[in-house]
Amino acid sequence: MAKIKSTLDLVMERTRNLSMSEEERESLHMKEWRDSARGLVQRLIDNRVTVSELGSSLKSQPGLSPAFRDILRDELIGHIDPDNDNAPIFQALDEVLDLDVREVRETIAAYRARFDLLRHEHRERRRSELKGMEISGTAVLPNVEHDKAWKAAAKELKEEFIARTNTLRGT
Repeated sequence: MAKIKSTLDLVMERTRNLSMSEEERESLHMKEWRDSARGLVQRLIDNRVTVSELGSSLKSQPGLSPAFRDILRDELIGHIDPDNDNAPIFQALDEVLDLDVREVRETIAAYRARFDLLRHEHRERRRSELKGMEISGTAVLPNVEHDKAWKAAAKELKEEFIARTNTLRGT
C-alpha cells in the first residue's frame, strides 16, 4: 500500500534542491531588519519601551549592522509628526543613534510657524467673507477647519513637511 504523504513532506521533497542566492539572502535580511526596526519604533511610540531600554537592546546585539542603524534612523524620522509630541523619537535619535536633531526640530518649528500663519490668513479671509454677508461681531469665530481651501492648504503644507523629512532620511 502506498504511503500517504503530508503537505510538509511534499513541500520538502519539491524544495530539496533549491537554495537562496546571495541577493535573495540580503533582501531577506533587509526585510527582517525593516520589520524589526518598525516594531522597535512602534513599541517606543506606544510607550511599551523606553529610550534607554531601546538603547540597551541595541547595544546587547554584538556586531549590529550599520544598515540596521540606517533603517532604524529612517523609521524614527518617518514617524515624526509635526502636529504631535516627538520627544521620544528625538531622544532616541539623539541618545541611541547619536544623531543631531537640530535640523529636524528647526523643520518642525518652521512648519508650525507657517501653519499658524496660514490658519490666521484663512480665518481672516473667512471673517471678511462673513462680514460681506453682513455677519460680524465679537461672537463671530470663523471655523477654518470646515473650509475646503484651508483643508487643501494644510494638506499641502503637511506634504511639504513630509518631503522635507524624506530628504533628511535620504529617500
